Amino acid sequence: MNKKISKNAKLIKKFPKALLAYNNQSEKLITFVTDRKGHDFKYGLNIQKSIKSINFKPKSEFKKNINLTIDWFLNNENFWNV
Repeated sequence: MNKKISKNAKLIKKFPKALLAYNNQSEKLITFVTDRKGHDFKYGLNIQKSIKSINFKPKSEFKKNINLTIDWFLNNENFWNV
């Protein structure tokens, strides 16, 4: 993914922080703000309960498929950018 972004000036301009996120430097991109009243403090996701209670097994690996998703968006901008 890094190669796709770093070699494309249009993507660098459009997503300047993407390289940091991909290189596991995304914590540098986080800016903490004061919490607003009435908003949740945390959205925790853990599939262990689903695995145990309903024998759920993911059909695909997230890291592999997020790259496929990004590739699709990069190759099909005319479809989604209307």
